[in-house]
Amino acid sequence: MEAPRIFKYPRTRHLADSALQAGDDGSDRTPFLTLAGCHVVYEEKVDGANSAFRFDGAGDLWAQSRGHYLAVNERNAPRERDWVLLKEWLQAHRDEFLARFEDRYVVHGEFMGILHSVPYNALPGLFLEFDIYDTVVDCFLDTPSRRALCEGLPIASVPVLYSGPARTLEHMKSLIGPSAFRTPVEIEDWRESLRRACAIVGDDFDKRLSKMDVSGLIEGIYIKVERDGRTVDRLKWVRSGFVQTILTADEHWQSRFPVPNLLEAQTDVFPAYLARRPGAAPEYDADRPWLWAPWIAPVDAAGDGPPMVQAPR
Repeated sequence: MEAPRIFKYPRTRHLADSALQAGDDGSDRTPFLTLAGCHVVYEEKVDGANSAFRFDGAGDLWAQSRGHYLAVNERNAPRERDWVLLKEWLQAHRDEFLARFEDRYVVHGEFMGILHSVPYNALPGLFLEFDIYDTVVDCFLDTPSRRALCEGLPIASVPVLYSGPARTLEHMKSLIGPSAFRTPVEIEDWRESLRRACAIVGDDFDKRLSKMDVSGLIEGIYIKVERDGRTVDRLKWVRSGFVQTILTADEHWQSRFPVPNLLEAQTDVFPAYLARRPGAAPEYDADRPWLWAPWIAPVDAAGDGPPMVQAPR
């Protein structure tokens, strides 16, 4: 079986003032003023593994990690142990995904099954969609088009922090606050969730904690410029504290014990032991993440009110 052409997710430029990561030389840093007059969507930049899936003309499923395909039908494929839950999830929903996406769309997202540098303990799922590429029109869809295409499917998307006209760099930075997917210590100490996650696989909690971003803040902000039903440009702004965590740890997440991130509640086909708590999870709406995570405040189109800690549910 010949693999279809692989659509690798495009490299994203840093916004000016963004902290650079390994492999970034900063030569294409872009001033915020280039966004003047644009309609922008600011998303929480989550710390997961870049992945995607699609179907070919014969209806065969293909899953990819950045620029290479995974052995999606092999649970015990060499060097792919971290991807088992993604494969199982895709196989469980294969028919409904094929019926909706056919061989036209490539669905890109972050696979959140394995802990990197930001511990998450309140995820709505382990695959967080963030972009969909239309191979027929040769473009990435805008946010409303993605929502319409995914409606009714068991696919969660990354949280939207703001959607509207670009304002100022200071306004964008005001949206740096708690992650929608990690409980603040004021509500429920995420460190206890990390301790339990380490215990699941027999990892050393204290050693793991020393290599984590303990700020409680999001990794950064992903910026999309959208026009006429398409995403026409994208930028990213990364917190310096997040980058410093990676530099201090001085090791790649794939070289560590595969400690899992945790789900808010038992979800979909994912194992029950990954749930933070029993019972049903609240409704997750990527465009209204405060309904899922009451510790962040809604931000209206005028940009009023940065995220803040609220009362527990």
